[in-house]
Amino acid sequence: EQILNIQTMDNSATGPVEAYIEGFPKGAGKAMREITHTIREGAPGATEDLSWGVPTFRLGKIVVQFAGYKHHIGFYPYPETIDHFRIRLTGYKTSKGGVPFPYNKPVPLDIVRDMTLYNVAKIGRKA
Repeated sequence: EQILNIQTMDNSATGPVEAYIEGFPKGAGKAMREITHTIREGAPGATEDLSWGVPTFRLGKIVVQFAGYKHHIGFYPYPETIDHFRIRLTGYKTSKGGVPFPYNKPVPLDIVRDMTLYNVAKIGRKA
């Protein structure tokens, strides 16, 4: 169940993604900021907004999304991307379109980066 975040709709000077993160407890916010920073490095120039109420990064098309929950961050890079990284995701529960990263473990930022880069390249090939 997603944590209710009434700041989600705040499109203040800090931006919608930062406003979204501010609505979460300190530990969760730290992990989300690390993910955000990693995505920004892998997808420079991506626009950032909230789509379906969650942080969304786009280069024309959606590159990746993530969402905060009570015990984990859901990272949503597309089903094809999860399939491509299946071996590296051993040890993580995965669904068709997402990977939950629990708050009680370090976020695998190398995997977040590589999935982001993979999607950026995939979007570039389709453009």
